[in-house]
Amino acid sequence: MCEISSKKGNYIIIFRLEERTTQKLNRFGNIELIPGYYFYCGSAHGSGGLKSRITRHLTKSSKKFWHIDYLKDFLFPTEVWYQVSLEKNECSFCKTFHTQMDGEIPIKGFGSSDCRNKCGSHLVRFPLGSNLDYLFNTLNSKFKGMARTYIHGLL
Repeated sequence: MCEISSKKGNYIIIFRLEERTTQKLNRFGNIELIPGYYFYCGSAHGSGGLKSRITRHLTKSSKKFWHIDYLKDFLFPTEVWYQVSLEKNECSFCKTFHTQMDGEIPIKGFGSSDCRNKCGSHLVRFPLGSNLDYLFNTLNSKFKGMARTYIHGLL
């Protein structure tokens, strides 16, 4: 995890799901997820910054605190996109994915229960086969300073 900064910023963890699954997710009930890429958008403006928050989200843990903890058992993490910034851009990332890139909301309210912007979700799904290079480059053109790293280089 040495590559990711401990500074404050925003992140997107990209997970891949190969097969349709139905899972019971705490307050969300039974959720059916279809194959695709699941983008979990967040901000890390507390102690430890990006490195600490991303490490926490990528570590298997029996204690479930964040919404994403409920998905980590069956989604496979593939990439992390992040941006060192004092601005909180997680909502703007999600809005861009939804309105400009045709991402869909797979679970209403997921990761956004405390969102002041009333986002529909901080989890966005794109179909398998989506061009991740295109999505990253489009996001980076709007939010300068995005970095991209692959999970196999972190764990």
